[in-house]
Amino acid sequence: MQVVSHSQFDINECSKRINRYLSQAVDAETVEQVPAEKDFTFDNGYYVECCAVFVDIRDSSKLTYEDTKKNVSKIYRSFVSEITAVMQSLKQCKHINIVGDCVSGIFDTSNDKNDLREIFLMIAKIHAIIMMLNQRLKQRDLPTIKVGIGVDYGKTLAVKAGYKGSELNELVWMGKVVNNAAHLCGKANKGDYPVILCSESFYQGLGNATCTRYNTGVVFCTYFLDEKKSDCRGGDFYMVFPSMGIE
Repeated sequence: MQVVSHSQFDINECSKRINRYLSQAVDAETVEQVPAEKDFTFDNGYYVECCAVFVDIRDSSKLTYEDTKKNVSKIYRSFVSEITAVMQSLKQCKHINIVGDCVSGIFDTSNDKNDLREIFLMIAKIHAIIMMLNQRLKQRDLPTIKVGIGVDYGKTLAVKAGYKGSELNELVWMGKVVNNAAHLCGKANKGDYPVILCSESFYQGLGNATCTRYNTGVVFCTYFLDEKKSDCRGGDFYMVFPSMGIE
């Protein structure tokens, strides 16, 4: 959020706002689709079935120490730009959040398996993008990156939060789905965990949606979800784009 105006902070008004928010009833309605942002107020909220996807660079602090700031900015811009681009390309994408080197998205799943399949294929594209980015980084003698991808699916609570009366507000997605997707993202591509980790609910929701070929000329390579790893499923699947040299 960009700060475009400033107002005096008053501790007494702060106390009143805290008491008001803690005392008010939250009108949280269960809905089938993710509502438009204009439907949110500081008094309501919505329970909705959705999918959360987190993509984060591994060991990014080492990246900033070992390389010049200009080179790191090139890597970050490429990463954030193209992960955001592929997420927003899905009509199911309702919200994207960028914090440092982590890009996360909230996706509508009102069509159940059809939506989950599209999200599944999007994740495969994300992995392919990282592979392509690393090829380009090697060609320019820049350091390559590792990422972790975490996915969960289920019911979450969305509310509007921020400083009322200003433009400093955001939608906040709360509950197990978002927290678990972030948790899985943090574990992915570390130790013996694969690049992509998803919850059991996402795996069960997909059913037989996994595939080996998608559209003409695009081959989908996968070992996916073949083994349960404690509280999640994992895989290193990616989508092959022959014209980009990814095999």
